[in-house]
Amino acid sequence: MIPRRTRVTIELAAAALFLCANRVPAATGTVVVVANGGNRVISSSVEHGVTFVSVPDLARALELQTEWDARTRTLVVLSGETEAEFIAGNTLVVVGDSTFHLRHGTVLRAGELLAPADALPGLFGLLSPVALLWDDRERVFRTSADFGSGAGDGVADDTHPNGRNRWEIDRVVIDPGHGGRDPGTLSVEGVPEKEITLAIALRLAQLLRDELGVDVVMTRTDDQSVSLRERGLAGVRAGGKLFISIHCNAIDKAHVSGVQTYFLSDAETDEARAVARAENAALMYEEHADTLSEGDDREMEEILAGLVSDRFLKESQELAALVQRELVRGLRTRDMGVHQAGFYVMKGTLGAMPSILIETGYLTNQDEAARLRDARYQERIADAILRAVREFKMRYETELGR
Repeated sequence: MIPRRTRVTIELAAAALFLCANRVPAATGTVVVVANGGNRVISSSVEHGVTFVSVPDLARALELQTEWDARTRTLVVLSGETEAEFIAGNTLVVVGDSTFHLRHGTVLRAGELLAPADALPGLFGLLSPVALLWDDRERVFRTSADFGSGAGDGVADDTHPNGRNRWEIDRVVIDPGHGGRDPGTLSVEGVPEKEITLAIALRLAQLLRDELGVDVVMTRTDDQSVSLRERGLAGVRAGGKLFISIHCNAIDKAHVSGVQTYFLSDAETDEARAVARAENAALMYEEHADTLSEGDDREMEEILAGLVSDRFLKESQELAALVQRELVRGLRTRDMGVHQAGFYVMKGTLGAMPSILIETGYLTNQDEAARLRDARYQERIADAILRAVREFKMRYETELGR
């Protein structure tokens, strides 16, 4: 049997040969890193419409050490006993004992190794205790220690929560579950979940704007397909402060009804695992899903698990409890409780904000399905979520001294 490190080296070398033969001209430039209370400009390059940044420059800005081996064209980023290994012209990155696949391979420009900017927050998150976020529109990296600190003024107007510093909940991300090729659950009468979740989400968005004066980012506003990963990342890029994913439930017992609210963590019950599997099944509708093997799915789970921070676990749990309480009161429906489970869509937020997923009712229950299709009932659902967000916003902005 070939040792694991040898196998990884062989894979890296083979991928490098392919990518080096497919280089294209690049446009050079810079991006800004807001870290350690100040700004630092690092080199970048745009290739195939993708922004690449200097990995050693970014590492230095984050006070991480690097080692470059010119013979093997390998850059190692060091953080304590953990190291990340990048090879020029390669799509594979080794962090500790795990191997990660980038959508675009690294490149070597003027002696500097560059990697896709949007992939680096997750990888560097495994090396550093602080979260790193990339804003593609503003071309800025920020660390959690600098969210809302005033650092980076003049670079971008938007700030992100740091959980225990200056934090105003001024932007909420609403994710209407499913859409496009993915209908979600079908009601007894054949109405797709995707239509109901979008209707509720649009009502909630308007209420949040009108009643709380917050900005709202929608992961979709019509019947379109959006990948689970992209839903969470869209909220991160937009500087979201809360992430709310709206769904309808299903079960093989027609008499079951009620609401459930989830926050992201390891599932504790078989039922929670079943709900997560059902919602994560949307992966089958995503592009290239037909090429995914069971092993690929397990690898995706491992990668996502490694990228998720628990910085907002407490806040997510508290928001979930408030939403669940208001839904039960407002709808006078059965309380199915607050649960934790591993949903891909919330993992996509990379721990950048409190995130919850709401199961607004069971489409497999004929009476509840009829209520969920009713516009007045959808309005009551949106009203209940609004009340919970209002209380959460007031509680945390007061606690954080606003």
